[in-house]
Amino acid sequence: MERKNFKVKKRPKVRREEWRRIKTNLRRILIFSILLGVILLFFLLRAECKKFLLSSPAFKIREIEVRGIAKEKADALIEKSNLKKGENIFCFNLKEISGALIQERSIRKVVILRHLPDKIIIEVEQRIPLAIAQWDGQIFGIDQDGVLLQEPPNFSLLPEVKGILEKRPLSRAEVESEDLKIIMEIQNLFSKTLPNFRIRSLDLAQKRKIVVFFNENSCLYLSSENLASNFSLLKRVLADLSQKDIKYEYIDLRFKDIYVKPVKE
Repeated sequence: MERKNFKVKKRPKVRREEWRRIKTNLRRILIFSILLGVILLFFLLRAECKKFLLSSPAFKIREIEVRGIAKEKADALIEKSNLKKGENIFCFNLKEISGALIQERSIRKVVILRHLPDKIIIEVEQRIPLAIAQWDGQIFGIDQDGVLLQEPPNFSLLPEVKGILEKRPLSRAEVESEDLKIIMEIQNLFSKTLPNFRIRSLDLAQKRKIVVFFNENSCLYLSSENLASNFSLLKRVLADLSQKDIKYEYIDLRFKDIYVKPVKE
């Protein structure tokens, strides 16, 4: 018997599903090809752009400006940075240079900016001493971070802090954080409460008996545990003493009952 071949016709629904799968696969291949092309184009353009930036004479450094310090110090800072005029502005790692410059003890912060096409700006924040401390006749400045600095100019105008150096400071020494907090708080309270009074010195050897010398021969006894409450009464006490023309050696604000020791006639 002769065998006949029969063709099996697919249902329309089956054909639609197969065509949908084919279109989905083609779409994925197309999207992948486009993404691959974009990535390759990006790296190609990046390489060409980098080559242009590093070779173009338009990006050679023509000026280096230092802000925040005196000119003589600025010249030394530029030399230390190894930034040179005529070099390409993109050849330097500015973050590494900033990190190297901030190792200088007198510098608190350094920000280096590229001012395209040919200028470098170095912005410097110097450490400003707020007080001084002494060890064996050597004078150190103390800044807002507690960093000990070399003897500052016009140090006689700054209050001296005693009782905080137990040994000779090392090259990168800092004041204890507790001591720094007390110094900053007393200075802030004085500037707010008694802006016309000048602190001559602080003695922090005993935290429960902090001695603050101000004006000529007057002093205060304070406690580190309640500085703000101590100062809240001080202005009124001083006004009362002034009105009664009472001269005093010290005012003890550590306790509930304020004690004033008058000057012996």
